[in-house]
Parts: sequence; C-alpha cells; structure tokens
Amino acid sequence: MKIYFIRHGETDWNLQKRLQGQEDIPMNAAGQEQAAQCAKYLSAYWKAAGLSKPIIVTSPLSRARDTAAQIAKALDIPETEMIQDNALMERDYGRYSGMTYEERAELEKSHADTPEIESREHTAQRVWHAVDVYREKCRLSGRENLILVTHGGCIRSALRAIAEAEIDWDVLLLNAGITILEDLEGRFQLVEHNQSAETLLNSVVTHI
Repeated sequence: MKIYFIRHGETDWNLQKRLQGQEDIPMNAAGQEQAAQCAKYLSAYWKAAGLSKPIIVTSPLSRARDTAAQIAKALDIPETEMIQDNALMERDYGRYSGMTYEERAELEKSHADTPEIESREHTAQRVWHAVDVYREKCRLSGRENLILVTHGGCIRSALRAIAEAEIDWDVLLLNAGITILEDLEGRFQLVEHNQSAETLLNSVVTHI
C-alpha cells in the first residue's frame, strides 16, 4: 500500500515565517487556492493511475481539515468519512508558537528562559502510531491507499525517523505538497517527496 502525506495550504503565518504549532491558524486565500488545485490534480492523478478509494485522515486544525475536505470532495468521498485525529496535529512549539524564525533564534541566543518544545522524536512517534492504526484499518477494509493531511513539522519529524529517507532537510515543504511512501511489509520506502499534485499527474500521464 501507499501512504500519502499532504501538507495543508498556506496561512498568513506561513507567509510571515511564524511558528504555528498547534495554534488554529486558517488558510488564507492563496492557501485555499492551493488546496483546490491540489484536490483537482490529485483527483486526475488518482483516475489516471487507476487507484482505489483511499482512507483520508486529517489533523483537526482547520488549515489541514479544510485542505482534506477539498481532497475528499474531489475524490468523491463524503466529508463524513474523513477521519480527524489529534495525532496528526502540528508539532507543539509551546510559547515559541507565533514567533518568527528570527525571534526564536534571538531567544535561543540570549539563553533566556526558553519554552518547552515537543521533541521531533515524540512527534514522530505519535504520527507513526497513527500510521500503524490506519494501515490496519486499510488492511481490514481492503484499501490500498492512505492519505494523511497534516503539517510540515509532523511530516519532517516522521520522515527523519526513517533511515531510508534521503532528504535535503534545508528545503522547506511546499504548501499542499505531497510526499509518498510505499509500505513494504512494515518498511517504508520514499517514492516521491515534496511534489505538487500537478507534477505527480504529469509523471503518470507521460508514462501512459
């Protein structure tokens, strides 16, 4: 089976380079358009590749949930079938939430009282626990594809836990970008990383 990690569309805090953490910051107009385009091209990709109906799981934060809702609609999946799971919420940045990257760096440099941040390891553990739960749900229901709509920190933390994932960590994840893993009996192989749905569609069409 394949696992599709999809990042939510853009928010104003993304533009301002602020750590969002678990703050419920909605998508802006550009983010809504990114989500719509992702849904449109992902639907075309799904049909072109002849893929079966997926299970869709989303973070409950509105920027992810609204992205997932557009994808579900494009794939003819009732929104009521979407699953919301707190395990896919963004990494918790504590009192860093709302700070710009520069403000965070200054705070760390000053050796001031720095806030607690959820470790990458803990974030990865909860994400992979969720993956295990929904992989089993896929197996029991005969599904071969799992879509997880979540956040940049979650995706990066989860991928860092995979030894096989050779990734340039300096490259930021695209809003509404897609990373695909293939589940090889419990070992995960990176198939695509940080691609737009349009790019995925074009890759399928050129091979038909």
